[in-house]
Amino acid sequence: MSGRTSRCRPERPATADMRAMARARRFLLLSPVERSLLVSATLLLLMTGLGLRLLPSRTVRRLLALTSRGPGLPVAGPPSPREIARAVTAASRHVPGATCLTRALVAQVLFDRQGYPARVWIGAARDGEGAWRAHAWLEGQSGVVIGGAEGLHYVALTSLEARNSDAR
Repeated sequence: MSGRTSRCRPERPATADMRAMARARRFLLLSPVERSLLVSATLLLLMTGLGLRLLPSRTVRRLLALTSRGPGLPVAGPPSPREIARAVTAASRHVPGATCLTRALVAQVLFDRQGYPARVWIGAARDGEGAWRAHAWLEGQSGVVIGGAEGLHYVALTSLEARNSDAR
């Protein structure tokens, strides 16, 4: 043995751990309104996705209408429609099985909570192989705010207005 002491190198955390820490850091840097909006979007995406798998869609819509009666986000004023759409999109990246329909329904609830009018549209189109594809998107006053980046052009078949929109 030589007289030199060896220095132990600390082990590097796994890349998954590093990504999780980076996400937590980014989350903590958000404003209180943005954090609350992201948590609300995540929970609503989870509940809506589960509800659509287990319950009739009419029941899910009724439950979402009850949820949209909840208070809007307090603190420094309401989030903009763009902030709501961004939160739903960001949350959906971390919720397994989040579909265009769950994203559109959740965004509609969050829009309704803040008093923004919005309508969920459901449409269909044929893809390049001739198979039918369905898609849902949310349209607000400024146009499509969720689900508008799809490559196919969908024909709107039906729309779902927020249940509380007439009560405001």
